[in-house]
Amino acid sequence: MTKPKSAVILIHGFLGHGDDWKFLASKYLQNYAVHLYNLPGHNGVKIPASSSLLNTILRQLHSIVKELHARGESVHLAGYSMGGRIAMHFKARYPHLVNKLILLSSNLGLDLLEEKEKKLAEQQRWGKMLVNQPLEFFLDQWYGSPLFNHFSLDKVTREKRLQHHKLDLATVFTKLSILNLPNLWLQPSPFFKDCLFFFGKKDIKYLKIGKRLKAEKKAYVIEVENASHALLLEKPDICGPLMNQFLNP
Repeated sequence: MTKPKSAVILIHGFLGHGDDWKFLASKYLQNYAVHLYNLPGHNGVKIPASSSLLNTILRQLHSIVKELHARGESVHLAGYSMGGRIAMHFKARYPHLVNKLILLSSNLGLDLLEEKEKKLAEQQRWGKMLVNQPLEFFLDQWYGSPLFNHFSLDKVTREKRLQHHKLDLATVFTKLSILNLPNLWLQPSPFFKDCLFFFGKKDIKYLKIGKRLKAEKKAYVIEVENASHALLLEKPDICGPLMNQFLNP
């Protein structure tokens, strides 16, 4: 009997699309059963009527993972940015169901009141822009910000993002903000075993997160040269082989 493949569930980030992973997955994850999870509010996926969007997403992922386990497959999760936060929260809730975890450009939470106040002001500014301005304008401002080092989307990727409904995006942006989710820095160091973190060296804000992870949690962190927060789109040929090596050492 053929041994079942290990499964990898790939979760895109805010504004993203499952297809953001396709190049990397097709080239470097050929030996795995790949599942692309589309976040609610993206790609026509409806936002469920629930008081907690995080709980709904984790339940959906739980159903997928349980089915994969029932087929004899071990399960890894990989997430980019907001998708990485979701993956970490899944592991925090269901640690026995996750084999390895890969996070690209992901934040764990905020500790200081000053950080939270600054984040709230930023969130309100972006949220207002998203609701009141055309989505085209928001995309230009979002990817033109210092976080992305003025990254330019290719035409196909941009068109896919323009198919989202901006009011759905605004809902997800708020409900899945790190301000509204539990702080993952409170997880003990063993939580970060079997986790791989990627951060772009041009992503100064998040690079600090990576350095803190190495210092405080002894986490496995890779800093990618010439990459910003848009690490998944910028450097799939760097991240892909390292992901494959981490999953199958």
